[in-house]
Amino acid sequence: MSAPSKPQRRARQLGSLLASLLAAQLALLLVAACGGAPERPGAKGELDTVDVAPAIDAAASTEQDAVATPRAVGAGIGVLPGGFPREVPLPHGGSLVDYGDGAAGPWVAFVVAAPPAEVEAAYRASLARAGFRPGAGGTWSRGSLTVAVAASARGAGTTLRVEPLAR
Repeated sequence: MSAPSKPQRRARQLGSLLASLLAAQLALLLVAACGGAPERPGAKGELDTVDVAPAIDAAASTEQDAVATPRAVGAGIGVLPGGFPREVPLPHGGSLVDYGDGAAGPWVAFVVAAPPAEVEAAYRASLARAGFRPGAGGTWSRGSLTVAVAASARGAGTTLRVEPLAR
């Protein structure tokens, strides 16, 4: 092979120079397209602040909401059906799992993670503290309100069913 001639060398050098210039221009275009250097906060000035009216629900509260307000800490978890007597205590640590319509109002069933004998003893004590007196066949009364209470084993825990019989 023979050495490139002077015009060929110059053409190659010119081609290299043009390629370098083209690469530099492409890099500048990319920087400009991506927005360049990030702006400092507040560099363009402060934004105007505008006073607005309070939100429509700014004064809303669940304080008087029977569903959102628990009856007692640790008393029971779940939403009681409407019409269930408020004076009937709920089992401590119980979770409401079922309810239905009974003769004198809705009955409720709770699951408590303790053996039946322990759940029954604790619930009888709660009923007595609430002013209920024991009656025949698992019933408890306070004034004109009588409730039937039944506990049954459920796995490692207990199902406690409470049903108003008379009001």
